Amino acid sequence: MFKKICLMFYSMFFMIPSVYAADYIWPTDASRYLTSSFAEYRPGHFHAGIDVKTWGQEGYSVFAVRDGYISRIRVSPFGYGKVLYHTLDTGEVAVYAHLQGFSDAIESIVKREQKRAGEYRVNLYLGKLDVPVKQGEVIGFTGSTGIGYPHLHFEMRDSRNYPFNPMLRGYTVNDNIPPGIKSVAITPLDARSRVNGDVKPLLVQPRLIERGEYEITESLLLHGRIGIAIDCFDSANGVSNSYAAYILELYLDGERVFRAQYDEFSYDASGLIDLDRDFRLAERKLGLYQKLYIEPGNTLDFYEPADAGTGVLECRMAAAESSGKGKLILPGFHSVRIEVIDFNGNSSFVQGEFWIGNNHKIETEHYTDEQGRLVISGCSDEQSGTIANPHLFFTNDLGVTWRKKTSTFQGYPFVLERNATTIPQALKIISINEYGIASYPEYLLSMSTQHVEQDSLFVSIDEDFYDDFVRFEVNVKPPLVNPPVLTVQQNGAQTVTVDLIQHALNEYFGVYELIPHHDGLMRVDLATTDHAGRHSSRMKNMSLTTISPEEGGEIRSWDDVCTVIFKTNSVYRTLYGRIEEHPEIMTEGYDRVGIVYTLAPHDVPLKRSATVRLQYPVTDTLSEKLGVYGNVAGDNWSFIGSQRDHGSRTISAQLGGLRNVTLIRDTEPPMVTIYSPENGTSTTRTPLLKAYVKDELSGIASERSIEMMLDGVRLIAEYDPETDIIFHQCEEPLSVGRHELKVSSYDNMKNTNERLHVFYVK
Repeated sequence: MFKKICLMFYSMFFMIPSVYAADYIWPTDASRYLTSSFAEYRPGHFHAGIDVKTWGQEGYSVFAVRDGYISRIRVSPFGYGKVLYHTLDTGEVAVYAHLQGFSDAIESIVKREQKRAGEYRVNLYLGKLDVPVKQGEVIGFTGSTGIGYPHLHFEMRDSRNYPFNPMLRGYTVNDNIPPGIKSVAITPLDARSRVNGDVKPLLVQPRLIERGEYEITESLLLHGRIGIAIDCFDSANGVSNSYAAYILELYLDGERVFRAQYDEFSYDASGLIDLDRDFRLAERKLGLYQKLYIEPGNTLDFYEPADAGTGVLECRMAAAESSGKGKLILPGFHSVRIEVIDFNGNSSFVQGEFWIGNNHKIETEHYTDEQGRLVISGCSDEQSGTIANPHLFFTNDLGVTWRKKTSTFQGYPFVLERNATTIPQALKIISINEYGIASYPEYLLSMSTQHVEQDSLFVSIDEDFYDDFVRFEVNVKPPLVNPPVLTVQQNGAQTVTVDLIQHALNEYFGVYELIPHHDGLMRVDLATTDHAGRHSSRMKNMSLTTISPEEGGEIRSWDDVCTVIFKTNSVYRTLYGRIEEHPEIMTEGYDRVGIVYTLAPHDVPLKRSATVRLQYPVTDTLSEKLGVYGNVAGDNWSFIGSQRDHGSRTISAQLGGLRNVTLIRDTEPPMVTIYSPENGTSTTRTPLLKAYVKDELSGIASERSIEMMLDGVRLIAEYDPETDIIFHQCEEPLSVGRHELKVSSYDNMKNTNERLHVFYVK
């Protein structure tokens, strides 16, 4: 009955756009299929419209969707390319982008403005009487100008210039396919929260039961502040494209605790997409997850309720432990359900169960008898006392493979026998309670591993930074009888011994909660004792700087060569910045000056750009060719900026996110090749003049840094940065005889190159 009521409600809700369908016509004859939907993820912003499929072709007609007038014309090689802004008789604005060209009347206005300004770019605002249009009138043609493949980007904006979902005005497509669900992320939101005993996000691939229904089969144990996110997609009939979901809902024990409906947003808030999605998981290449909770700083209007903390699960052992910033959940089994709904009312859901609590630790009393056998005289945990029937596993290959001890447990003492063919090297003990929740494992070593030379001991410490804590992973080979001891000391703070959890025979993890404003050196020490009782230690140093929203701050490298400056209100929440050196990052083939600095954390979104400043050596005599370059996770190095201060010998650039940075010198000019007309050939009186212009390092800044000259006169040429082609179609017939075509260009470092072709008109 509940499902029937929901279907009735959604049917009524989704019939509303049909009221508008007769008033607005489809914007093109290319197709009635979409390649992208409203509010999809784009790096740093929401997709502001729908993309109509043009099957990889250009030149389809674009129609005025209602009566009105053309209020703005923009022409640029970048972004939307050739775009029209059409103010409708309703006061709304329709936007048609990436056009190949315009109607004759609009084209003549564009050419007149280009000739007046002497450049390709146009940005004209028009009045009601300049270019009035009627519904159905052809105003342009589909193309691929600006950024992207051939398609029509179609937007609708309200009187405030807020983009809203065009489907609200009847621009729907044939779709009876329910959305797909790929994965669910369950994330601890602070240092004291856990998912299945760990602070790492748990990514769960649900099992498909039947069309539109999924199930989480994993056992889930939650404690503390937990956030859930979903990696999902929508589909439509007739095409293979994937789209964003329209509505997301989170239910806890049948009660809805979160809802997101993607109807409209403000351009000023578009950057908040990095809070709506899970930026960390995306930066770590783990998937594109939409959060089912509201983080601090997220002021988007999609959510219900719209309060900070909505959707956060406060999984507590007692009500007194609640922080008041989420939905309080007390011990016991609970159900969770996520609904994913598209605009046509097709829906899918995924559901599962979880238990509130902590993984418990177990302790054993054991010894090795005179025959070398491992004897367990008792086993208990911190929750239920004596464990009557633990699960026992043993390994002969130091944890590579484990086999369960299948013989009936007869109580204590339990003797692990030795024989000629099998000498167990290690034993793993796990307790599983009546709810199916497993304890942390307990590992015991037998005598057979206690004859290891000191030189064979291998120890590593890896750190994984989250918002306000660090997860340390310790790997020790061969395994130790006693766990290692890990201590952390921030500058000016007390030394803290980190509680290490052994989650594999050779592996431990621990969590350290960062203390703000104890900036400077953070020392990490690891002490181990091998089987012979000999001690060894490892030490790591790293420098941290607190960057707060209220104060901003600066991160400086240990050598004072690299500085990152954050103004106030540059971050959404306190950030612990650091600069590291990674000599293994490759820069072969580049004229690099100085070392590569890793600015961290790279997986935390910035609210405002930061400034990175790199100092070049006093001995450098060609600093005017230096620029700041960056990359992330092995990508190619790309030019970021080159603002110079000769007094401090620094090069600066603006960063939208933290990454690897270094100084690279660019002395190579752009490549320039004239394609047509070929040198020394004859052509028609209205030839297409075409050249290839590309720069591999600092890059071509814009079409303004490319010049196409015909017989000494600069042409207004069109530049396509995606194909590196610049061209000009001669419309006025050229005179008979000899002509000279010169194409020149300079890059961001002012390296110049030019080519000259002579051709003839007969």
